[in-house]
Amino acid sequence: LVFYGLLAAYEACCLRWLVRQEKTPGLFGLGFGKDTWTVVMVYLTWVPVYLGAYLAALVLAAVGIGIAVGLSSLAPPEAMETIMLVTSIGFGNFAMLLFFAVLVRFAPAAAVSIVRGDYAFFAAWKATKGRFWSSLAAFGLVFVGYAAAFAVLAGLALFLVAEPRMSLMLQGPQGDANAFLEVVSDPAVWSALAIAYAGVLLLAAFVCIAFFGINAKLALAARDEGRI
Repeated sequence: LVFYGLLAAYEACCLRWLVRQEKTPGLFGLGFGKDTWTVVMVYLTWVPVYLGAYLAALVLAAVGIGIAVGLSSLAPPEAMETIMLVTSIGFGNFAMLLFFAVLVRFAPAAAVSIVRGDYAFFAAWKATKGRFWSSLAAFGLVFVGYAAAFAVLAGLALFLVAEPRMSLMLQGPQGDANAFLEVVSDPAVWSALAIAYAGVLLLAAFVCIAFFGINAKLALAARDEGRI
């Protein structure tokens, strides 16, 4: 609750700057005024919307599996596996697309609310109308960049710290207990993990700001077009 409260305050601060060019005084611009509580309300609305989209995707996937089973039972034995695979993958991909479609269509809800100056979660649907694929591509590009950078950080940490000690670590406590304890208590290991963790936190912060920026652009474009 504390984390999401601070995140709401930070997102409200970023969106005020992005859509109104307002700089909020204080530590990182954090505040708990109307804009922050508006973003909190958006977060709370996300809970049933997210769960509803997730359950709908699960039901659709289950229907796909049921249809696949029914069709395969009517098909020749040699075609059963192919029908099961194609039908299940088709419905599974459609269910996943439905889930992400809901997330993307409502993604700029907080930004739209800040633009309008009041809670307007469902107006986000208008902001993304006709821009679903470009919005999905923008969010996907940021996520791919995050995943690639995360993999690099994790790989470097593993290579520089764990690799020289891997043989001892693989032995675990069942091997030489003193050697194992020496590895896990090595300050270099903890220092590298701390640096890697700090890098991941910084990376996550940049990703959040990138998402805020995409949502702000969507909200501003919709405002300029008179749709919100």
